[in-house]
Amino acid sequence: MQPRRILLCADVRMMLCQLKQVQKISPNYGLLNSRNLSVSSTFGTDKGSSHKKLWYVPEEEKRESWNAPTESFKEDRVAVLGFDLAAAHFLVHRGGKVRFKNATIWNQKDENEEYELSRHYIPNIFVEEIDASGVDLIYEGLESMRNLQHLKWLSVANCSNIDDWCIDRICCQYSNSLEHLDISNCPKVTERGITALARLRRLQNLQLNGLDGIKNIKLLCLLLEDVLPNLQIEGIQYMDSKQEQQT
Repeated sequence: MQPRRILLCADVRMMLCQLKQVQKISPNYGLLNSRNLSVSSTFGTDKGSSHKKLWYVPEEEKRESWNAPTESFKEDRVAVLGFDLAAAHFLVHRGGKVRFKNATIWNQKDENEEYELSRHYIPNIFVEEIDASGVDLIYEGLESMRNLQHLKWLSVANCSNIDDWCIDRICCQYSNSLEHLDISNCPKVTERGITALARLRRLQNLQLNGLDGIKNIKLLCLLLEDVLPNLQIEGIQYMDSKQEQQT
């Protein structure tokens, strides 16, 4: 029992050191840098006349172009709508739900597959919550969800394409705002993706249902709690590991 405890403590120290190093990474750079390439854009803010230049395009033609099957970043969509409304169109069209700051209802498709979202830029409208559970979301699609500076709640549960690269991008884009994250039942997430979560400095609630098979997941939960003191993790039974450490 004693040798196992010594080995366990050594693993904990090493992993804790790795997590603390992850926390120091700049929000502008991903942990898995080689794939974390941003599409260059002239639309760095939601201010200026750039939002007006495409308004002459017929409404239905604009919406069809914005919501093409590809998940690549659409500069024209951002130019007309701003980052928050553009992200809302991208997500709701694909079956997701969004809630704007100070709103009480979620924007989503109705039973006829229709939805109501402004097709013009509105100042001071911010996406605060996103439910993309079960949406066919891929890494490139996260580019269409960037610059959401007020996003606090995000679920990508049951998204079969969410992997470590996607988790890394989420941590990069929302490191200073996200408080709730649900990545339950995302089968492609591994130990590396869980480690990257240490960069979400404001994270308070983490849902990990269905991820029991990830290597060292119980230890990683303990260490995440150590580096993020306000974090509560649900979906993984890791308290026995905590008790084993203390004995």
